[in-house]
Amino acid sequence: MKKFYLLVFLFISVVSTGVSQKSLSDYSYVIVPEVYSFLKENDEYQLNSLTKFLFNKFGFHAYFDRETPVNVQRCDGLWADVIGSPGFVYTRIEVVLRDCYGAEVYKSNEGKSKEKNFKKAYYEAMRRSFISIEVLRVQQREIGDISTYEKKDDKLTNNDSNNIKNPFDNNNIKNLPSSKYTTYIYLNEVFLLKKTKTDYKFYKESSNENEDLLYLGKLVYKQDELQFIDVEKNTYKVYFEESKDLMMETGNENIVYKFEN
Repeated sequence: MKKFYLLVFLFISVVSTGVSQKSLSDYSYVIVPEVYSFLKENDEYQLNSLTKFLFNKFGFHAYFDRETPVNVQRCDGLWADVIGSPGFVYTRIEVVLRDCYGAEVYKSNEGKSKEKNFKKAYYEAMRRSFISIEVLRVQQREIGDISTYEKKDDKLTNNDSNNIKNPFDNNNIKNLPSSKYTTYIYLNEVFLLKKTKTDYKFYKESSNENEDLLYLGKLVYKQDELQFIDVEKNTYKVYFEESKDLMMETGNENIVYKFEN
């Protein structure tokens, strides 16, 4: 009987070890809730948006619940949660990732801040908690079907959005990134290239505490070449190096956005 219990214990230990060693990169996506239990409103202080942005920045494919990809396996994804505790001296944040069974697969190091302003404190603590996630160098595998439920203000139904073809798919553009999110660095600032159903949108990480991403413009395919059109309708020729660096011809000089792998 003792040998039987010992064998069962060893079996459970081996299974538990195998599960715990599964890499975060083995999953396809992470779902970020739109409200945290320690806050009262959806995306209060834009903290949920910040969480989603940081996950995308550090190699994950992050979505809100309403954006959950369709036709994917539930257990290919992770579910994020944030444990927050504002205090008299410190505001503390921990990021938790759970699998489809609700089992905890990862918990970040605690991030904390002494800022007195709630939003600044939460932002600083969140970014510090993500330092332990950044060093993991996660690179989640591509989702087989990245069709998503569109926001209502996009004025598209699910069926309409599924019928739209990305014009880039029919053009053999050399070294064009296929990932949904690609991160770049230029002059020590962070930029994000997002692949959508119809184009590629370009963002900059904002220094404004009231917003996380600043929309800069989009990539389009016109006149048999790849172009960037900024928010002021200025047009620049762009191309991608083999290293995935984004090169932008501005006329006076070429700007190189370095691919951050």
